[in-house]
Amino acid sequence: MKLRIIPVIVCFYCFALPNIGLTADFLKIAKEQVLPCFHPTSKIDEASAKFTIEPKTEDGITTAWVKIYYKGWIKKHSMKVKMRLLSSQTMDLLQVKMLEDTNTKTKACELMTTDKQWYELAH
Repeated sequence: MKLRIIPVIVCFYCFALPNIGLTADFLKIAKEQVLPCFHPTSKIDEASAKFTIEPKTEDGITTAWVKIYYKGWIKKHSMKVKMRLLSSQTMDLLQVKMLEDTNTKTKACELMTTDKQWYELAH
């Protein structure tokens, strides 16, 4: 019996790359759904979002901390939210917790959930 050695190329850098689709989803949801829910008069096209903590998946739930920068009536503001996303082929469920907001006038929002409540996103 003759042994064959098969060269295998492993891209260790590839394992360190974040899930680009999921990353884009979090930032898009933050800008287009979370921001208008809490601040309906803010302009989405002038807002930006970035991660304060990159998405991490544990037990099928992906969690990320996102900071959203938006323009208020008088000055620029920012809000920091913790987002949890449970995604399947049939539906996406979202939990949002506002951690901080520089704007003191925040509207009650249906996305604001408790640990046991989930908000269903349109698929």
